[in-house]
Amino acid sequence: MKISGNTILITGGGTGIGRELALQLKAKGNEVIICGRRENRLAEVCAESPGIHYIVCDVGNDADRRRLFAETTKNFPDINVVVNNGAYQVDRNLALGEQELGGMEDEVASIFIGPIRLNGLFIPYLMGQKDPVIVNTTSILGFTPKTPMTIYCSAKAGFHMYSILLRNDLLDTPIKVYEVVPPAVQTELNMEGRKRRSKPGEPHYGLKADYFASYVIKELEKGNLDIFCDEPNNLSGDQIKNEGRYSTEQRFLNL
Repeated sequence: MKISGNTILITGGGTGIGRELALQLKAKGNEVIICGRRENRLAEVCAESPGIHYIVCDVGNDADRRRLFAETTKNFPDINVVVNNGAYQVDRNLALGEQELGGMEDEVASIFIGPIRLNGLFIPYLMGQKDPVIVNTTSILGFTPKTPMTIYCSAKAGFHMYSILLRNDLLDTPIKVYEVVPPAVQTELNMEGRKRRSKPGEPHYGLKADYFASYVIKELEKGNLDIFCDEPNNLSGDQIKNEGRYSTEQRFLNL
């Protein structure tokens, strides 16, 4: 993937990995549009790097997705890269039954259905663009399930499988499909979850978001379609790719 001269939409661009990707890709000479649910976070990114644009959007909402597509293609007609990066995570104990499933539809819509639908809107448009790319951000937790993030793990696993199938369906088209598989990363989503689950005095670990974003950009530039990043206390990227990618064995991480 060429790393400059693109027009890039990044969902979940107000915080974490999406924020760092936006800042670093803008610095490399790309036109960058970010979207997310919280306008204040989006505005903060744009203030830090003038020239980044934002659109308030909940990708899990159909009307918002369609508005995002319409506004983006109208105002940024050269868009050729879509980065699906948004995330939403709720701790659940499935042993408690239906009472633990509140908001499940919103979680699945944000992680799984929304990005698939958004790609569906953009794919016909990207077919006519120069150097078109789709980047799907899944998760290590789509390979190595961990309670209590039950729905999150399940949806990310589904999004991983979808990414493989999407790439296959687009093999004979100009669109390239990349999958980014973050390990534990120091993002707002991850750190808030760790605070809830950690025992007193237990350290929080994970890669810094700016480091991980720079790693992803380097791998995109190399043309690596499957982007894994090793991290202490985590399965190695090679181990996941070579042993776990299509395995039915369940590995649980002590996160």
